[in-house]
Amino acid sequence: MESLYRSQNINNFKLSHITSQHYILFLNKYVKCIYLHSDQSSAQLCLKDQSDLFFVLIFLNKSTFFKFDLFTDLIVTDSQLKKRFLADYLINSTLNSNNLRLTCKVEEGRSLLSITSKFKASSWAEREAYDLFGLFFIGNPDLRRLLTDYGFKGHPLKKDYPLTGYYELSFKDSIKQINLTSIETTQVFNFKYSA
Repeated sequence: MESLYRSQNINNFKLSHITSQHYILFLNKYVKCIYLHSDQSSAQLCLKDQSDLFFVLIFLNKSTFFKFDLFTDLIVTDSQLKKRFLADYLINSTLNSNNLRLTCKVEEGRSLLSITSKFKASSWAEREAYDLFGLFFIGNPDLRRLLTDYGFKGHPLKKDYPLTGYYELSFKDSIKQINLTSIETTQVFNFKYSA
């Protein structure tokens, strides 16, 4: 297991001496590692399991000590490894002026719990992640395509999506008609990752 703290001064994350033991025990249960940044107001938490994400977010929001009350963004990347997707939730504490990045790895075909019940602004970001990567969020009241057409097949930011797409759209000026034709191409993937 990685070292829990990557900083020489634990007080950079504003943990007081009185309550630090309680929070360290909590974080040890759900968090694999913590990276404290040099600006002393931001950190990154790497979660052990994707199912812990919702609980940790609620804890950080409800805790009077941390009070992370503002959802900023959701960043998803596709790595094509066993745990294929990397989801980064960016949240802020307006009270303490702290920034936090919660990182969890998500396996292909598994879902994440939606955080829209706590952070209403996350609905748009979850819809974008669903549309572009195919990540499903349980409990999102409006999970539908956002940037692609409703008839669009697949998810364009997944690394196994063909570079040329599935269809070619053309316009014939002589007959004033739009044509949609299927593309039959083969694509070889040359991704080589070392674990």
